[in-house]
Amino acid sequence: MTDIQTFTHEQFGTIRTTTDTSGEAWFVAADICAAIGLSNTTVVMHRVDADEKSKLNLPPRGDAWWVNELSLIHISEPTRQAE
Repeated sequence: MTDIQTFTHEQFGTIRTTTDTSGEAWFVAADICAAIGLSNTTVVMHRVDADEKSKLNLPPRGDAWWVNELSLIHISEPTRQAE
């Protein structure tokens, strides 16, 4: 992964993102969940396919779940918000 970029939006809050060596975008799962009102990132991550997520170091707190764009779309579908 390359440098972490932070995007802030008044409605959705702060979302951290990065790109891997092939140019694919990755997003911090906890940021996505918070932005759409899902309170339990761990439960959400159980529904994400293994090839659509990765656990990587996020200083200073340590490991965090990252999801790719396809997972971002799946997590944010209205049916997922019934959690």
